[in-house]
Amino acid sequence: QMNEFPKIVKFAYDWECNINCKICRESINRLPKEDLERLNSKIDTFFLPLLRSADKVIINASGDPFGSRHSRFLIKKAAQKYKKLKFDFHTNGILCNQKMFDNLNINPQNIDCIRISIHAATKETYAKIVPNGEKLFPVILKNLQWLKELRMSIKPKDRFSVNTHFVIIPDNYKEIPDFIKLSRVNGTIPFFWECRAENSTRLQNEN
Repeated sequence: QMNEFPKIVKFAYDWECNINCKICRESINRLPKEDLERLNSKIDTFFLPLLRSADKVIINASGDPFGSRHSRFLIKKAAQKYKKLKFDFHTNGILCNQKMFDNLNINPQNIDCIRISIHAATKETYAKIVPNGEKLFPVILKNLQWLKELRMSIKPKDRFSVNTHFVIIPDNYKEIPDFIKLSRVNGTIPFFWECRAENSTRLQNEN
């Protein structure tokens, strides 16, 4: 039995997501009904108790916190139970909007950071990475603008940070300068991750 509990908790067990970005998966991951019910049944008895002493929870490093049915349920219950808990979300940004925040009872003052994986600066390149990307990219841009306005509407000391993530692959590396500009326009901090080993030779050949 645990006597001490962590100050920072990271959940990375839920693979459910609303898109299949070629950087991390070949198909859309959706939890089977029995797995969803099993995870949801552990929220009150296992997951929430882990947060009893936490200052911050990081969610979701394996899927999308807003695209996953289980993660949405967990977030909503955590927000209700621990009023001072800070959230660190890692998302693709497609469902990161006012409606989602209202549905999950997310208070902007309880957000520490939002990390949005985009990997592109244009809808054409995004479409090479995410199916139906040409239609989804404008949605992300709209949500980035909303997040910028939301941040500016609260006191500086309470403002959360927004990071935009970019994994370098052969399909997008030429857009790095434009991605930096895009991040600056939206008031976000650009983060770059090195390409996978299997892509290194292709990058060298293209140069």
